[in-house]
Amino acid sequence: MNATTRLFQVGNFDFKINHLLIIGVLILSFSISMMVRSQVADYGFELNEFDPFFNFRATEFLANNGLSEYFIWHDDKSWYPEGRNVSASSQVMLHVTAAITYQIFGGNSDLYDYTILFPAVVGSLTAIIVFALVRVMGGTSAGLFAALLYSVSVPVILRGTLGWFKSEPLGLFYGLLGIYLFLSAIKSENKKITLSKMIGGGILLGFGLASWGGIQFFIIPIGIFLLALPFLKKDLGILVWNIPIFVISLLLTVIMFERPGVGFVLGLGGASLIAPTVFVVACSFIQKISKPEKIIRNCLLLLLGIILVGSSLLIINVDSQFLPLPSFRYLNAINPFLTTTDPLVDSVAEHATTTISHSFFMHSILMIFAGLGIWILFNKMKSNSLRTFSNEMIGFALIFGITGVYVSSAFLRLELFASLSIIILSSIGLSIILKEIVNFKKPISTGKDTILKFSSITVILIFIISPLMIPANGNWISIVDSPPTILNGGSNYQITTNDWKETLEWIKINTPEDSVV
Repeated sequence: MNATTRLFQVGNFDFKINHLLIIGVLILSFSISMMVRSQVADYGFELNEFDPFFNFRATEFLANNGLSEYFIWHDDKSWYPEGRNVSASSQVMLHVTAAITYQIFGGNSDLYDYTILFPAVVGSLTAIIVFALVRVMGGTSAGLFAALLYSVSVPVILRGTLGWFKSEPLGLFYGLLGIYLFLSAIKSENKKITLSKMIGGGILLGFGLASWGGIQFFIIPIGIFLLALPFLKKDLGILVWNIPIFVISLLLTVIMFERPGVGFVLGLGGASLIAPTVFVVACSFIQKISKPEKIIRNCLLLLLGIILVGSSLLIINVDSQFLPLPSFRYLNAINPFLTTTDPLVDSVAEHATTTISHSFFMHSILMIFAGLGIWILFNKMKSNSLRTFSNEMIGFALIFGITGVYVSSAFLRLELFASLSIIILSSIGLSIILKEIVNFKKPISTGKDTILKFSSITVILIFIISPLMIPANGNWISIVDSPPTILNGGSNYQITTNDWKETLEWIKINTPEDSVV
């Protein structure tokens, strides 16, 4: 019996032992992620940080009053004295998704308790999406490594623990699922499946943008990838029609919401998708009318022209402002040198500049494997393990990896994107390295060969596992072990009191309803 042995058949699908292994690893990834994210429950079952309490209140309003009332709701208990237009200033899809799933899965549970569990469950489920995404780029083994590494990623878990009812977990869930469908459609040769995946990917990525503004980062690697696609894929085929459909689906979905809304579509975000899409369509015609030896040259000239025109328009836009720009913190992510030009942004703790010590702690040994992954991918023609990898998938992995690390250099909170990049690259690197070790053949005795292979794999596993245990009180697992903010007053001490809860309860009971606190 081997990994390809058939266990049973469902329709035309043969369920084999390797499928059982995949399911087991994914269940393990989900379970590990859920357990690590749930450590805060040891101190109390509460929402964590500050924004989650408003998000709970908005979700409660939506669940009780419906969508129509939610979209016209002006909250006069926030942002005194003007109040707050909730749908125009919130992550609407976070509230909508939580309210809808509560109606389906909530049962008899309290909505407050449900919103505490929601980010941990969604964040843990994202490990399965990461598996599917990396599997498309680097194969099943790389996908399984990625799911396991994602389940213990410090930057991801810190912003997705139990009670973290904020935008990041759901934004990543929708955003990564949208990118998976996009890449899967590019690899697919079935026209109907490709079309449906492109439409679904655009809609889900739009939902991601409406869930968390940070998903705008994904526009950068997608735009660069579209510019590189004509050079990575000789025959664009049906992609010349499907990529515009993906972009149109995405932009139409974004327009449905007030945030990011029309400003994103007509601004730098929309231009970053529309211009590369036009380039892809134009290159498809160049491929048809140009001589084979001149296709790359002509596409490069067109790309150079687009870059020059785009740069000129951005320079002109500095004074004329005809192209809406995102807020300063998004521009700061694109250009890290802007950090010190706005003291207000620079004063926010989570906007602190990433240091080498931060990066090394959060990524540790994975940085080495990610570097090996980049080196292997750049030298793909020399590796027998990469014969089945398509150029476009390798290209996207490199683009996503490099841009993610670059963007994370601006703010400490953006280390989340560096983590995703390093997980993708290190997973591909690990899968190829282990495959080379297993397939390595040397004219020595079978026993020594087995010992050599086993020792090599053991050393790699020790390197990967060590950050989970060392040092004892400062490893990847223990760093998440801290009380919810409302139970320790926002301090750095691992103590819990009911002072804040009792104080807020007293204010609620003993002050007039229209009091300004």
